[in-house]
Amino acid sequence: MGSALLSTQDKVHFTDTVQSLAAVTNTGDYRTLLANEIRQLIPFELMVCGVGEIRQGGVYVQHLVNLAVPDAYLGRIINRQGKVETPIIRRWLHTCQPQYYEKDHVKGPPVDEGWRALFDSYHLDSLFAFGQKNDNGNLCSYICLYNVMSDDLQKNILLSNLLMPSIHSCMQKIYVRQQQNAQRNSIQLARLTRREQDIAHWVSLGKTNWEIAIILGISALTVKTHVQNILGKLQLSSRTELIINAAVQNTQLLSA
Repeated sequence: MGSALLSTQDKVHFTDTVQSLAAVTNTGDYRTLLANEIRQLIPFELMVCGVGEIRQGGVYVQHLVNLAVPDAYLGRIINRQGKVETPIIRRWLHTCQPQYYEKDHVKGPPVDEGWRALFDSYHLDSLFAFGQKNDNGNLCSYICLYNVMSDDLQKNILLSNLLMPSIHSCMQKIYVRQQQNAQRNSIQLARLTRREQDIAHWVSLGKTNWEIAIILGISALTVKTHVQNILGKLQLSSRTELIINAAVQNTQLLSA
């Protein structure tokens, strides 16, 4: 690597991480690797990453992996079409360079006040975002690390640039497998009861449990139970993934 920014231990961790990324074949193993090995290299509290389609000047989520970022926050920055609505991702898409935002020490161009207020409201302190586009420029892999616990920005940028090719290859491999499982997912959707179909439809539109309860005339607790059953049947980990699943299929989930 030839850089004094990295210690011998950093280089060992880097080599181990690259080897681990090459061996990953599923989202669960990838999530574990992020939580452990990548966190050793660039310490962080929260993280979300994924594969996105690049179109109309934006990134549209196709696959999402979340480590502790609040679903409610993600629901505010990912619209119903799956587009990521943050100035940091827009800046990365324009420059193809790692982006850093810290609320008390802003580096780079200013961000809009609406997003800044949303960021602050979830007690987020910093955001380090980086990614890579595929050769055709129509797909990308991206990572957003929140509350980064390292002041060495240049070292973090170096590590992100070194890691990203392996991360991109791993995420694209997982994405292809997800696409291959699309037919299986459609079969699982058909296993939902009519009530679950109704609730899945309203969740896909961004409605809260309380709002769905009012619409359907049932209790919020009953809605919560149905949502948990839906996620289990569809093998999803959060309602955000359910919303994205609906956006990816370009349909209002089971609205018929």
